[in-house]
Amino acid sequence: MGSRDRVFLNSLTRNPHSPSGYTHPISVVFSVMLTPPRFDPAAPLPRRTAANIMATGVGRADSTRLVRCGVIGAAGALAVPVIVPGLWLLAIPFICLASFASWGLAAQKTQDLDIRQATAPKFRRWLGVARLTATVVGGTAAVLGVAAVTLLLIASR
Repeated sequence: MGSRDRVFLNSLTRNPHSPSGYTHPISVVFSVMLTPPRFDPAAPLPRRTAANIMATGVGRADSTRLVRCGVIGAAGALAVPVIVPGLWLLAIPFICLASFASWGLAAQKTQDLDIRQATAPKFRRWLGVARLTATVVGGTAAVLGVAAVTLLLIASR
């Protein structure tokens, strides 16, 4: 490291609030690395970048596919007990599909609100309730389905 580099590093690391008057260079590097370019501290919500979309996983599914999955799941879950009342287990995958789709749609809408930096507290609360409900219903249906299939396999021996 040359003397010119040391002068530059010292100019970055001067801190009048610390006892020695300097900040450790590592903390300067980390703060520069963790602060995205054009960061607005007044509105620290994520921007619509490829990295943010891939990190959330929400942008991967098309909303029309999610709507189709939700309609197919809800219709199947309602139709199976009507058409074949004795085989209600066939409705469980449809319930899981419908809850997956509703969770994905609510998550996409939440991400859209984040990108537009809209507050909408009541709408966000309802979206959170929808995601929680979809998680509970889908998870319960999956656990119930696995338990029912396991019990059927055990009983068939």
